[in-house]
Amino acid sequence: MTSNTEKFRGLFLAALMVFSVFAGSVAFAGSAAAANTADGDANLSDGGTYWQGQSVFAEYSNFTNLESGDDYEIRDNESGELIRQRTADSEGTGTLIETSGLDGTYDLTQGGDRVATFEVAVQDFNVSADDGEVNVAGDNTNETFDIESNRGSFTVNVSETDGDMTASDLATAFANENATAVGDNVQIQVSGGTSIEGDFGDVSAGEYTLDFEVNDTDAEDSVNLNLSEDTGEAQFSQAVVTQNAGDVAEITVELDNSDQAAVTIGDIESDGYQANATVTDEDGDGEVTLRFNSFTAGTNESNVESYIVNAAGDDTAGLQNQTRLSAPLANTTYDMTIRSGSDVSAGAGDVATLNLRSRSTDEMTIVTAPGGVTPADASELVGVVSDDNTVAEGDWIVHELEASGLEGVATESGGLLEVVGMSDNVSLTIEQDRQRPNREPRSVDLSAADPLVFADSQNDSYYIVLDSDGLQDEEGNEISVDDGSYTTTFTIGEGSPLAASGDEEVSGSFELAERSASVQPPEVEASAGQAVQGQTSLAAGSEVTIRVQSQSSANPFLLEQRATVQDNGTFNADFDFSEAEEGTNFTVDVREGGESLLDEAQTGTVGEAQPASVSYSGGIDDNGSVVTVDEVFLPNGGFVTVHDETLVSEDDAFGSVLGTSEYLDAGSHSDVEVELDSALNESQTLIPMAHQDTNDNQEYVFVDSEGENDGPYTDNDEAVLDSAEVDVGGEDNGTTTEDNGTTTTTTTTEDNGTTTTETTTEPSDEDGDGGSDNDGGQPGFGISVAIVALIAAALLALRRQD
Repeated sequence: MTSNTEKFRGLFLAALMVFSVFAGSVAFAGSAAAANTADGDANLSDGGTYWQGQSVFAEYSNFTNLESGDDYEIRDNESGELIRQRTADSEGTGTLIETSGLDGTYDLTQGGDRVATFEVAVQDFNVSADDGEVNVAGDNTNETFDIESNRGSFTVNVSETDGDMTASDLATAFANENATAVGDNVQIQVSGGTSIEGDFGDVSAGEYTLDFEVNDTDAEDSVNLNLSEDTGEAQFSQAVVTQNAGDVAEITVELDNSDQAAVTIGDIESDGYQANATVTDEDGDGEVTLRFNSFTAGTNESNVESYIVNAAGDDTAGLQNQTRLSAPLANTTYDMTIRSGSDVSAGAGDVATLNLRSRSTDEMTIVTAPGGVTPADASELVGVVSDDNTVAEGDWIVHELEASGLEGVATESGGLLEVVGMSDNVSLTIEQDRQRPNREPRSVDLSAADPLVFADSQNDSYYIVLDSDGLQDEEGNEISVDDGSYTTTFTIGEGSPLAASGDEEVSGSFELAERSASVQPPEVEASAGQAVQGQTSLAAGSEVTIRVQSQSSANPFLLEQRATVQDNGTFNADFDFSEAEEGTNFTVDVREGGESLLDEAQTGTVGEAQPASVSYSGGIDDNGSVVTVDEVFLPNGGFVTVHDETLVSEDDAFGSVLGTSEYLDAGSHSDVEVELDSALNESQTLIPMAHQDTNDNQEYVFVDSEGENDGPYTDNDEAVLDSAEVDVGGEDNGTTTEDNGTTTTTTTTEDNGTTTTETTTEPSDEDGDGGSDNDGGQPGFGISVAIVALIAAALLALRRQD
């Protein structure tokens, strides 16, 4: 290891060598003192690697080709180029080889013979401070320095550029790093990829530059360090914190340039109580919420001090001291002060008030929740309860107690039920309302019920949740639906420290019911979207399975749907009876948990399917791009396709399509919008047509499949459609064109396979001229004929497929 003196010697020798070059001489034998092993930073070995700037000692005894006084050369290993020539020490046991300026692999030669090959690498070295800012008046006066280097373990010399930090100052700052003072520096053993830490709490405020120099190489770096003296600030986020006596008050403090504050709650002189606490901002967000338990405040037991003050989240709080009281904290206002740091005797930086109001016991409400749901907390429970105090066996009995001032005692005791169990002055009872003759009313054994308890202290609400299945009385007998109603009573007696004034009592009642359901006599058609409805005693949110099964072996079917019970206890589900034959009898069962909820299955009969229908009065938007069809009924779901007049005038079943609606579920639809592929620019007749979804993919493919899929709905072998004239750009886009005549089409297939079509049009009684306003201007060929052609195209496609 080389000291500063040794470094100076190396620099002197380097300068002397430069001078020798200018003087025309390459040798300086006798210009250096005798070299020995202790003088080098490392010992030369064949194939060894060294760091640029190190002094490498070549021991003569290890190399047969190198002797004292010999001129030796350092040559580039690849090119053989001469890098430098030196003379070996003539007095010591070896000679020092200086590596400054070298970078690569070299051969040490003497008299043309190779002595050794070695590598010189440049040491990467970078030092960076965490942020370079240290508040020497704060609670944390440390700074971390990251050491980045491609070298493992090595020694660095640390000094301050201007000498404003002495070696003694630096040794104290880096005491935990085992720093050793050497002259004006300190030496510290470090490793690349690690960090060192300095504590500058004893150094005066100011701006400093720390120099880090590797002890045996040319690597060095500097770091700027700003030491400030700022005590920081602390203040309350609210001027007044209001809470009910007995609850936990949340007092939020804000910290600036400090991570700790001392808080005083109350004043012993004016309030008769005072607590001094310290809060620490562990997560560094500049804020700490101090939680002050107003019920346990003033208690004598040391084991509850952690319940008197604590902090929310990752932050911490500790009680320094407090006034001991023989009774709970009074309902009044308490002065609060705060200051940065941990010294509670320092001057206050901010003031606030804690206002403790009188507590109260307000209400008990009993509701229910599905037994199939197990809530994890109050928020989940509130999301599934329903306002019903008739509870089906197996569902949850939920007691909602609204009372303020219980949070503190519940926190200290471990929960609300623990408060009940610890004091005779606080009770929770569940008793039968109407007992049997000559018998005491039955009481529910709460300890055997193993209730769940959830607290919503922000809203002063507590939930006591019982499983209604398997409740027992105090003799171990099971509670039954035959017992009638029960009343739950929560009482805080006058002798309790929680009682505001006199006894406090709230109650609510509930009644158990069997898990059951009923179904309305089903009236269904042979189509999709047929509703089956019923009612159940299960809690809202429960799920039931509705099973519909055919009673006919000739037309068997089994349909199942899941349904969710609504707030009023009803449920419903839609079924697809489109494959069922009219007149088929079936049964309906409602099941839950693998068991039927009905006394007996409900029966029904599949009725005649209502035909599809379309009603159109000419609705179209001003841009001529969106058609609105007034009414559509699709028994099995499907689409509405809008055609133009070429459907009639040119018998064009596919090219006449202007646009198709999105998929429509089974049932009735109003004001169905159909976006046209291209906007219309002239008035004309439009023909909306009802189409099926025959391949059940909810995509209209009638045109793409050339009629193979998604054919039109028919009624009495006629396609279901309507037509109306639209006035594009006019004031009235809703003119309806009535059918003034009846068109009859007869299609005959001869024995030779030839198909002939005969069409006749009969005038209506209202129009004696035999004409029709919606025939597309083609006498004797109405829309019905065109639709027959459309169906024929579909049949032709099917024929090709076969």
